[in-house]
Amino acid sequence: MPVVAPVLSALIETNVDTYMAAVRGVHPLNQRNPAYFVALCTAIGTGIALGSPLITFTTADTGLSGIPPVPGVGAGVGIVIDDAYFREQIYTNARTAILSRFGKTRHDAYPPSQGNSGEFLDALAHGVATSVKTHFATAWILASGHPQVYAGAGVINDGNFGGLSSSLVKSSIIASGPTLLGIYFPDLAGAIADAYVSTIETKSTGSVTITGACVPSMAQVCGIPTTGSGAGTAT
Repeated sequence: MPVVAPVLSALIETNVDTYMAAVRGVHPLNQRNPAYFVALCTAIGTGIALGSPLITFTTADTGLSGIPPVPGVGAGVGIVIDDAYFREQIYTNARTAILSRFGKTRHDAYPPSQGNSGEFLDALAHGVATSVKTHFATAWILASGHPQVYAGAGVINDGNFGGLSSSLVKSSIIASGPTLLGIYFPDLAGAIADAYVSTIETKSTGSVTITGACVPSMAQVCGIPTTGSGAGTAT
């Protein structure tokens, strides 16, 4: 589990506090008792970490091959997420859950207008998305195998990460916030979990450097430009 829960939780706490203060000038951390706010940020960060034991991926490769083929190994760092998409999905999912649970809401559809109550929900969404983007850029170690390419690069395009479960992320967020009572907290956890998994699996990219050894001989040709594909895991 490469995501460090305390680091991600602290980022979420700081960023959400900053974005919420930008709405009305009040910092949640400056409340007389910010315990609920801190617990919420901790639950979200810890839940995402615990709900992401590993992430799988496939690559589009370019580089050199051999005849017969010589495999290479890929290594890289980080997952680059589309935080704008993540932010919008959290907001939209959470607003939809409010409508489903209570039948009405004063929150605008995304994006909320200035002065609308939805600005606070958007501040939460913005803080979570920004924090995940920052932490994930360096937290993950990518390792992969490449049967056709022994030297080159493997690109992980949108839609090529997988292996996550939104139900696991949701349950991990809920379990990480035992003091967060209320009927809406599980709905919010589900909204964030669904948005997170959708972002990773449809709007995230990465890359690996492929290395290997091809030794020319009477039976081995090396250095042939080619394309191929690989597969691996982020841990």
